[in-house]
Amino acid sequence: MIVSPMQKNNRLLFIQYIALCLLLSFVLSAGCSTPNISGMRTLASMAKDEGRKEEALEAETESFAELHKAIMDSKVQPGLSQEEFVKIYGEPALASEVDNGVRLIYKPSHADWFKGEKIYATFNRARKLISLECLNLECSPS
Repeated sequence: MIVSPMQKNNRLLFIQYIALCLLLSFVLSAGCSTPNISGMRTLASMAKDEGRKEEALEAETESFAELHKAIMDSKVQPGLSQEEFVKIYGEPALASEVDNGVRLIYKPSHADWFKGEKIYATFNRARKLISLECLNLECSPS
């Protein structure tokens, strides 16, 4: 069989095309079988963050319980500095500026912000405790 130069060129182009397709399919599919390391790192990071979140929620509830117990035992005295108060009873769930100073809000992590039990500790501008207020829970000293 006699093959013209034009047919040789077409055959050569066809072979090159097939080789290129095979090479591309190999290169593009190579990443499919390797593990996604960055995705695994993201999942590990999320797990750590979830653990930190749980620890923070536990600490919030513990601080509330300690403060509530101290109030019930008449151990919290007006005039205590805000710094000492936080050292003794832990970090509040929230701190907010009020007209006469700062209000620290303690609540158990499971409590609803609007209807749940809370303790407000209000400090004057000199950062001294001036009042405690319990909402939706009994805080009369025993």
